[in-house]
Amino acid sequence: MRYGFNNPTVFAHETSVFLYGTTGMLAGAWVLRHGGHVKMDAIYGRLPLRTRAIMDLVTAPLFFLLVVVVLWTGWDMAYFSVKMNEHTQTPWGPPYYPLKLAIPLSALLILFQGLAKFIRDFFLSCGKELR
Repeated sequence: MRYGFNNPTVFAHETSVFLYGTTGMLAGAWVLRHGGHVKMDAIYGRLPLRTRAIMDLVTAPLFFLLVVVVLWTGWDMAYFSVKMNEHTQTPWGPPYYPLKLAIPLSALLILFQGLAKFIRDFFLSCGKELR
C-alpha cells in the first residue's frame, strides 16, 4: 500500500506490535512449562536433578514475589485502562485495554505454572518424581 499507492497503512505497525506483545506475554507460562527461560546452564545443567529442584525451591519465593507484583500492578493498569476506555494516540486509535488485560492474565497463567513447578520440585527434592 505504501509504495504502490503512496498510501501507508496506519494500522499495520500497531497491529503487529499488539499481536506480538500479547503473544509474547501469554507464552510465558508455556515457556516456563518447557524450561525455556534463561538460566545459568553452565553450572545448573551439570547438577543432579534433585539438586536443581532444591535450588529452584530456594529461589521460588523471588519468583512468586515478582509474579504477584506483576499481577497486582498489571491488574491496576488494565482496570484503569478499561475504565478510561484508553486508546492509542494515532489516527487509527485502537483500544489499549485488550493489550493491558493480557498482562494480568499472563501473570496469572505464569503463577499457576510456577505453582505446578514448585510442587514438582518439592516432590523431586524428596526423591519422588512427578510427571
